[in-house]
Amino acid sequence: MRRFTTTDALSGLLLVLVGAAFTIYCYQHYTFGSLRRVGPGMFPVLVGLTMMLCGAICTAVAVIRGTGTNVTVEPRSLAAVMASLAVFALLIRSAGVVPAVFAMTLVSGLAQQKPNFLKLAILGIVLAAFAAGLFGVVLGISAPLIAWPF
Repeated sequence: MRRFTTTDALSGLLLVLVGAAFTIYCYQHYTFGSLRRVGPGMFPVLVGLTMMLCGAICTAVAVIRGTGTNVTVEPRSLAAVMASLAVFALLIRSAGVVPAVFAMTLVSGLAQQKPNFLKLAILGIVLAAFAAGLFGVVLGISAPLIAWPF
């Protein structure tokens, strides 16, 4: 386990990096336009620049004040969360939204020291039903809710 002593500074740096990547991508792939005729890339670029500014301020405050807490990064928790994202990405097209959300909930629950699978199953059912209602009914997303590949 590795200890970081300035979580605020690391969070700010991460925000700067994500903002920079977002800004560069949007600037390269969308037309920027001008202030008189705003293009589709102006708002995303400004959002990315704002993210970078907020991250820089957060980092500067953390370094100047020395704020932050000790955080322990547990490899098991990190692996479980990353695996849950991979499971969701693999299942969303082939199995549908409901099974993907349910499986993601179960896999991410493995991040706990002693996972309670009954609670995880109930949470998975509730989240899958919420996702089905939100994406299928309210938003009308065209992704299939359940598409069993078997």
